[in-house]
Formats: sequence, C-alpha cells, structure tokens
Amino acid sequence: MMSRKLIVLSVLLLVQLGFALGLGLNSQRLEAFTATEELLPFSAAELDQLVFSGADKAEMILLKQEGNWTIPARFGAPADGQKVAGLLQGLLDIRRPWPVSENGATDSRFKVADDNFETRLSFKQGEKTLGTLLIGGSPGFRKAYARVAGEKVVYAIPFSSYQASLKPEDWLDKQQLQLDTKQIHRIELPSVRLARQGEQLQLVGLSDKEQTDSQKVAELAGKLANLKILDVVAKSEQTAPSPVELSFNLTLQGGKVRNYQLFKGDKKGDLLLQVADRPYLYKVGSGLKAELLSYTRKQLVKKVEADEPAPNKGSTAPAAG
Repeated sequence: MMSRKLIVLSVLLLVQLGFALGLGLNSQRLEAFTATEELLPFSAAELDQLVFSGADKAEMILLKQEGNWTIPARFGAPADGQKVAGLLQGLLDIRRPWPVSENGATDSRFKVADDNFETRLSFKQGEKTLGTLLIGGSPGFRKAYARVAGEKVVYAIPFSSYQASLKPEDWLDKQQLQLDTKQIHRIELPSVRLARQGEQLQLVGLSDKEQTDSQKVAELAGKLANLKILDVVAKSEQTAPSPVELSFNLTLQGGKVRNYQLFKGDKKGDLLLQVADRPYLYKVGSGLKAELLSYTRKQLVKKVEADEPAPNKGSTAPAAG
C-alpha cells in the first residue's frame, strides 16, 4: 500500500517538474523572441514611396519629394506629414511578438496570403522595395494579423485598418491653406473692409458713434485664417466649373494680396475654392459661402454708448483697391 502511494506521489512530482520546466522554457522563448527583433528592418528616413494596395486591386501611392510627402492621385498635393509619420513610426517600432502561426497557414482566419489579403503595404526607396507587409483580419480591438512578404510567420500586431486608408483624400494635408491670424493685415469681403491698426483688425470707415465689435472680427479672422479643405479636385490652371459665387481678398504681412474665389462644383452641394497663389482647385465645406456672407458690416459694428470713449480715428483709412 505504501509503495503504491510512493509511486503515485513520484508520478505527480515528475508531472509538476515537467510542467514547471515547460513554463520556464516558454518564458525564456518569449523573452528572447520579443526583446529585440524588428518586424520591418529599415528606417523611415530610407523611404521615398509608400504603396497601399487593397483586396479589390485598388492602389494608392504616397511619394516623398524634396523631403515632403505628396499624393500623385491628387496632382501632387501635400500629404499630411504628421499622419504619414505616425503610420511609419507605429509600424517600424514594432518588435516581433509571439507568432500566432509558424507553419505558413494564411487561410481565411488570417487573410494575409499573397493573393488573399485586406491591405498590402509596400515600402520603397526608388525602384527598390525594402519590405512588404500583408495585413489581414482583426483578432481584437486595434489588432490585425500581419505577415512580412516572403516569410511564413503570422503575427497579431497593434494596428487598425483605418490607418492604411486607400482613399487619397484621407491623406491630404487639410490645413495647407491655414495662416497665423497675425499675418492678416486687411480683409476685403463684398460688404466689409477691415484693416489692422496695431494689434487689432478694425472696420474701415467708422463714424464717431461706431466701434468695431472685436469679438466678431476675431471670429471672422479666425475662420479665414483656418480654412480647411476637404479634397483637391483639379489643378488651378484648369477652367473653373462655373461663375464666381464669392470673391474676397486677404492682404498679408509684407503687402502680398491673396485672392480667394468660390465656385459651385459639378455635383450638387459641392463648393470649390481657388486661391490665387496656389496650384490647386480645392473642395471645401458647402456652407462656407453663407458663413462668410453672414459677416456683414452691421454684424461687425457696435454703437458707442454715451459714456464710452470714441473709437480710434485711425480706423477710417480708405479701403484698398
């Protein structure tokens, strides 16, 4: 009876030792595997072209020219440099995690086969491809299956599909027309003239009983300085699609006058913008025209109360042009 118990205890001890040894080996393998090896062994500085391909054979290219990322499908318009840098940093910082498959299985669970993937990212330097990453389905929140082309191993990496959009407009620098409001020295809308007096923009032609509503003027200047584009639809030298809906001028620091013209687009509700010193025709928010026209002289002026000081007489300077 005693010998039988000893045998059972000995077997249990051996099982426990084997289990502990297995855990130790697995732990060592995990530590060794995740510690150093890069998923993509090159740097962002080496790249001058990114090619995004979809399962439906759609393709989108980002091209680096003179140190800046551009979008050939949008006439070479500037890409959002921060967004491109964020994508590259996120991918190039990845160290190879524990594999989810090492036997070359790239079936529908993963969708990272050469001929069956969700997104393919090719990283290029000139004509040379430095690496290609096949991205497939998602095993969980902000995770995606991925495989480096030419390898069999599949990983689950920190990635979301929206980070590799194949829509060129998603990569545009939407702030490429933005200015510092301090650069604006004059604003000329159809019914409004503003000129900078010291630190403030003031209405031109005020009477002794009027003064500029500085809050409303700052609001208008902010909208003009922070114009946001939605897309680039053509090169500016192409014929405008329709008569001018609204034209206005900004005089910038140094005396440069920038003319803006708004047009109706070919599609119902589209509003297009042409800027005199820019080479593109932009799509902008459909409400921009109405928004700017809402800033009438009446909206930007305040009556001077009897106990208030008279407005700055310098604001009566004649309008330019």
